[in-house]
Amino acid sequence: MKGCDRDGDGFLLNKSDWSEEVMYEMAKMDGIEITDEIKSILIKQEKCIVQQAQYHQLEYLQKNLVWIERQVNCMKFLNLDQ
Repeated sequence: MKGCDRDGDGFLLNKSDWSEEVMYEMAKMDGIEITDEIKSILIKQEKCIVQQAQYHQLEYLQKNLVWIERQVNCMKFLNLDQ
């Protein structure tokens, strides 16, 4: 099945391949039954991981914007922006 390429620890190589279908296929390969309770937990966990990744991307962007702003101010101070 497409999307079940995993590393040596069993994690997906490409996180964007994750879907409920992949979840069930991986569980089947590992001999695990996905109950409604487990499914609910896994879906909530996946959403948290996505939100955390988005937060880190925004944090990285914000840090870069602060650095760029400092560089621009420094150039203006040194009259290098002309």
